[in-house]
Amino acid sequence: MKCLTLFALSLSCLALVVGCGSPAESDGEPAKSAVGTTAANGNSAPAAVAPAAVAATAEQIALWTPTVFEPLELLGIYEWEKTSFTWRIAALPDGKHFIVAGSRVILWSLDDTKTPAHVFLELTSDDGDRHQQALAVAPDGQWFAVGDSEGTLRAWNLADKSEIATKQLYTNDIQDLTISPDGKEIATISYDNEVTIWSVPEFNEKKKFEVTTKFVKQLEYVAPQVLAVAGETISAWNTSTGKLDRELSADRYSTALARSPDGMKFVFGGDEKLVIWNIQNGKAEAEITQEVSGREQIVFSPDGKFLAANSGGTVQLWNLAERRITQVIEGYGWAIVDVCWLPETNLLAIASEIGVTRIWATAQQGAAVGLTPLHPALAKYDVPATPLQMHEVINLRVLPRLPGSEMSIAGGGNLSCIVPVSAEEAKTFYRHFLNKAGWQESATPSPNPMMLVFEKDGFRITASFYDAGDGKINVMINHGGNLDLREIPKFDAAPVEIVYENEDTVSYRAKADLLTLETGLLRLLHKAGWIPYTRLNTSHSEQTDARDLDFLKNGTTLKVSVRKFPDDRDSYTISYSLFPNTASVPVLPDAGYVEFDGSTDPKLIATTGMSLEEARDFYDKEMAREGWIIRLGGHTMKEEYAWLSYLRDQSNVVIGLTKLENGKTLVRVGESNGSLWEGSLPPEEEEEGDEEETEIVGIEAADFPILNASKTAKYDPLEKTIEVQIDGSTLANAAEIYTKAIEALGWKHDGRGIRGEDYTFLTYEKDDVDFSLRAHSKDGNALVNFGGDGLLWTKPLPVAKEVVSFERWLRLNKLPPDLSLLDRYEAEMRAVGKP
Repeated sequence: MKCLTLFALSLSCLALVVGCGSPAESDGEPAKSAVGTTAANGNSAPAAVAPAAVAATAEQIALWTPTVFEPLELLGIYEWEKTSFTWRIAALPDGKHFIVAGSRVILWSLDDTKTPAHVFLELTSDDGDRHQQALAVAPDGQWFAVGDSEGTLRAWNLADKSEIATKQLYTNDIQDLTISPDGKEIATISYDNEVTIWSVPEFNEKKKFEVTTKFVKQLEYVAPQVLAVAGETISAWNTSTGKLDRELSADRYSTALARSPDGMKFVFGGDEKLVIWNIQNGKAEAEITQEVSGREQIVFSPDGKFLAANSGGTVQLWNLAERRITQVIEGYGWAIVDVCWLPETNLLAIASEIGVTRIWATAQQGAAVGLTPLHPALAKYDVPATPLQMHEVINLRVLPRLPGSEMSIAGGGNLSCIVPVSAEEAKTFYRHFLNKAGWQESATPSPNPMMLVFEKDGFRITASFYDAGDGKINVMINHGGNLDLREIPKFDAAPVEIVYENEDTVSYRAKADLLTLETGLLRLLHKAGWIPYTRLNTSHSEQTDARDLDFLKNGTTLKVSVRKFPDDRDSYTISYSLFPNTASVPVLPDAGYVEFDGSTDPKLIATTGMSLEEARDFYDKEMAREGWIIRLGGHTMKEEYAWLSYLRDQSNVVIGLTKLENGKTLVRVGESNGSLWEGSLPPEEEEEGDEEETEIVGIEAADFPILNASKTAKYDPLEKTIEVQIDGSTLANAAEIYTKAIEALGWKHDGRGIRGEDYTFLTYEKDDVDFSLRAHSKDGNALVNFGGDGLLWTKPLPVAKEVVSFERWLRLNKLPPDLSLLDRYEAEMRAVGKP
């Protein structure tokens, strides 16, 4: 992240703030703004006068202003061309070297990002699944030790790279090992509650003792001969006597442990908290109680002022004195397995499972060791902005917070908390810091007096303040992006009536049938550059008289809701809303209908008319424009397929390209179980000589006993469920009549389940196949749902054809995602119901 984002990313570029405490910052004139609403006819209602803005006092600024912090940037990517994976990482005292352990044990120098300085151990296929999973460097930097998944301890001399010892300690894993602060002993654990202390450098057993903490996972010395063990609980033990020193935390499975470099502080986990403990007086000094689990892997910065907390997908940097997050380094694609600070140089090393280590620091710290930032600032903002561009402008996770804030949501684009001040003081706080970061209140702010609207470079932030009781205020802040929803085209095949519209919300009515609306919106918005998509890895239920359409552009989702207007059954209300995704990749421009999910990491299935080479060139260009770097050896190009691998910040993505028989290219990113594309593929043909198929056991859905008065049911062949409504029935009565009918067909209730007045769950079995009955009450009726492998769907269902959504039609007909099929879909749906 560039310094452009210092406070835009962390709002901590408080060199802008320190010393700016004069209450005369607004020239003594309270701000007044005209406020208007947009009515159904699209015109502005009479303006209201906003409350006067109150400038922050010098005392408030002094209380609120956090310490200046310059965010760390990505400076180096250390990756060997040989395939590898990493489990642990540790720094050498010189601050210029680090060791990674996993499938190899490698020494890296900051001077070379591609070739290791030395390879201590390289496992081969003869080693099977053996891997190095525990690592520690001696405090004097003269030697280090690793423990592997087969119970072997190895140690090497760092001066001459010679092996000191190899010793089989256990028959199982060495779960963890740690070296005492004085370097005189090493502690290890395996799959039990026994801790073993070994002498240095002989590695002879000094002491073995059983601890009361069960399922020990982590070890860390609090001081020489005082060892903290973390598992089901956290306790400290005297390593010379094997006696309990003290219980640190009784909270379950809070395994975070870290000792400060000066040996003065120790941090350990609790139930969704981190406890900062003073080693000298044995007392807890403070607690971090928000946005932590207590199970993070934590490490102190060399100066002891900051704590890096790794949760596997995110690294948080905490200012310990102020107990606030100063930066959040987020990633996806491969788990973050370990982090460490490099002494002297103060660089942060973050290791990913895939064998890549990234170095983070400020530009000034990087320059001291010959490293420069790898990601330039984004030169231009798209509309709508990509997720990265939105974070370039501001990351709400590290927005300064009022003292005593209780966080409920803390994301890059959304923040919600309860603050112990008045609404006016909360408004003053956020006005002050947002103004200092270059955000100005909108000339046409919200008509709601409890909401503030800020703008910067075409982006918007809304901040709402509501009474939370007990003298507290609920604060909700939303990053609205830079797209004005009023600019998105509206349905144009019939006259429309505006219900309400502003930058963030659009709602209008159109008098047309549902099929015309759906197909018209799909064509219209696709022409405007929005790619329609169906969500991967999720259920796909729908309402017969409504549609929910999703469109993708620059990683942002436009949700279009089409609902029947209750006062006019021939009209529908269409609403637009915008949602930035956590992750995304560019979509090829000729992809008409895709499958996508960007909630955690990007998942995509699309087809393009481009060749493999053209698709590769497209992604190399577009990914670079969005700040991605091609991994070392990250492209594999074959005649029929290609794999493209990229890195950005702490994220990883692999794009797969496959040449199709029809000349098109299939694009796949991430997992895609249950996708439309996979569902459209023909079943694999059985080879000759395969064993004959056994008889399939089950009840055909078409033959299932329907026992309500109307003899009708809702069949869902996609979700493979049948829903039956029994009017005026209790759940007990519904379960009884169906149990009798099902058992008459040779199925038996397994004797277990739930029988209640509000919910019933029963399972029926036959020849190792089963299906379930789930029932709940609704408006005095029993809704009974059946599902499971015991239901078969090979026969035509006893239902008339109906108009369904385009996405559901594709699934029912086992067709691939392709917008070119829209004409065929529309023709078939028009024919439904015609004689």
